[in-house]
Amino acid sequence: MKLAYTGLAIMALLSANLLSVAMSWALMDLVRLIQGLTVAEEEREVSTLLAGVVVDWIGIFAIIGTSIANGLAGGVDDLEVPLASAWAVELLILAVILRLGIFSLGYRISNKGETEEAFPILIGLLSPVVGLPILARQLTFGLSDGLSIGLGIGGAIGMLVAGMRWLLADEMPERRRFLIQSVAFLGIMAASLRPEHANDVIVDAVLILLMMGTLGSIWKIYAPWQRIIPFLAGLMILIPVWSPGSMIVESMAEGFEAGEHIWIPILGMIGLAMIIVGIVRDAFDELRPWYVDDLARSLYTAALMLPIVGGFGLSIGADSGMGLWSIVTSLITAGLVGIGVLSLRRVKGRWLRRIQMGFARLNEAPFLEIAGVIAQGILRVLRAIGGILEGEGAMLWIFVILLLIQLGSGLGS
Repeated sequence: MKLAYTGLAIMALLSANLLSVAMSWALMDLVRLIQGLTVAEEEREVSTLLAGVVVDWIGIFAIIGTSIANGLAGGVDDLEVPLASAWAVELLILAVILRLGIFSLGYRISNKGETEEAFPILIGLLSPVVGLPILARQLTFGLSDGLSIGLGIGGAIGMLVAGMRWLLADEMPERRRFLIQSVAFLGIMAASLRPEHANDVIVDAVLILLMMGTLGSIWKIYAPWQRIIPFLAGLMILIPVWSPGSMIVESMAEGFEAGEHIWIPILGMIGLAMIIVGIVRDAFDELRPWYVDDLARSLYTAALMLPIVGGFGLSIGADSGMGLWSIVTSLITAGLVGIGVLSLRRVKGRWLRRIQMGFARLNEAPFLEIAGVIAQGILRVLRAIGGILEGEGAMLWIFVILLLIQLGSGLGS
């Protein structure tokens, strides 16, 4: 299942037109539905799974709607050509945002072994990865001022909400989901500030998403010196040159330098600081027992350090540099990170629990309940149609269809 899902994600990334994207997304959702149904043990899990599929299919229909709106406006169904309709662009943005996992499938894999546990991690990482590059292609062609500002505002709000939930959540599966969402919205916000370099900005966001999403799933602190790993990961996002975060920092710096809608990069700095504070927070976890031999310890440490060390220098060939505004942006964000770390360590006990419970109420449960009702209604309709077409009435319907075909061919002649 994991290989099939990864292959379909690659097919979605290589798609040359919107209908190919819709088909690839539909097949990805089918694979995750089959996987979810095979491991679901309770009726509630199946219901929640179907509700999530309905939400995902809204995004697929939005892609199909994008193609239709673009065709009606005289455009061509090619991702290398700008969309010809504002409606098409807005539907595309809606489809990409739904693909980020805002409305989670709510699908929990039972503890049946590493194979089943790895699949939801793969879903969480690849689902937004197949959506963001499609949006980046359109951003490079430019957007209207109103749509660009709206995209920046939406990205900033989504980043702040997801970043705060990433910062405060306790359980790693939930934390990882909010980390992925906050980084994705950070990329969207930064790309709206610098649309001519949207591809580079989104690529940086995807790299951060994949590396941090993977590391956040496996790292645990077993030795005191391993506490430096989260700090290095945060530094990899923050420094304004030769790192995956360099293009994002440069985009916010250009927003400050331009002087228009300056509050969007300000919100971007706050959101970036939240993401880094949530990463650094893990450095203060209690040490875990270390029951493995020396070789396993060395391999584990190398596995954690490899993506971090490799992350530095990834943007050497990109159009980013140590400009004054980039340095100022990084320094201010670093100051916010320091304030955030100190505040998080001081706010404990009942006050922290209250804050966590307040943000926990910002969940997708009401929307998934509505989607679940819709899914059950669709299933009832399909069962009713199946009851009519199968059994003793099946032969009658075959004769009716043949008769209609014959009548149609007679009228055509």
